[in-house]
Amino acid sequence: MSEDGKIEWNPMEDEAPKGIIKRVEQFAYDLAWGVDKGLWGSLFGVTKSGLGTEWVNYANNTAFKAYLVQKWNEDPPDDLLLFSFKYLSIEHQHSRSNINYILTSNAFLLLKKPPKAPQIFVSYNHKESSALSLLVEARLKNKDSQIGIFIDKSINAGESWHPYLDEQLNQCEILVCLLTKETLKSTFVRKEINFALDNNKRVIPLCHAGYAIPDMNSHENDEVNNLLSRLNEVQAIYVEQPESAENYEIALLKLFIALGYSTI
Repeated sequence: MSEDGKIEWNPMEDEAPKGIIKRVEQFAYDLAWGVDKGLWGSLFGVTKSGLGTEWVNYANNTAFKAYLVQKWNEDPPDDLLLFSFKYLSIEHQHSRSNINYILTSNAFLLLKKPPKAPQIFVSYNHKESSALSLLVEARLKNKDSQIGIFIDKSINAGESWHPYLDEQLNQCEILVCLLTKETLKSTFVRKEINFALDNNKRVIPLCHAGYAIPDMNSHENDEVNNLLSRLNEVQAIYVEQPESAENYEIALLKLFIALGYSTI
């Protein structure tokens, strides 16, 4: 628990990911996180023998070993992979099978993004916000290729539309809704936002085309008014007027920060 009373994420409580690149990046993140939290130091030893590979931490091997057992079942990614991705550098090489590594700045840079790439559902009105939805998708994927982002252009021909959308909504952690004055006229967009709010998913409104979320009771439709009341309780991002490439860029930077990414 942090000093402000909030429960902090602990990587030892998560399962190890699948896929080589994801495993390497997660392990490097965890090592840097442990150093940052004072659980262990940045100097590691790796010894390879016929019995397998043994990792040690020279500052606090007890805590480090507990982490290796709990998350990786004592089988973390290969040290040479971390070295090739420049998350480790060689501090001293005793032999080909006995190497001391030190954690690099590249590993600590991983702490500038969320510990797990978020799963995002983008809710929008096609007529008003299709271009922005594609821009959001492209910029988020460029920021972190591991982000899971769904916009309904991904639906394949022949798939059942409503069940597929319901499945994507269930799987997402964050719903980003692109709002203009026309958006909430869509029954489907209202359903998507209400579903996210009802299921304690994080909702981030991104308002553009001069739209600002009004107070409730400003619309003739009671259903829209109820949703406006709910949206007024969350922090929205606005594309400032006049709309320009610079102001869209600023709004996207605010979205990165809201998702936990560094803008450096």
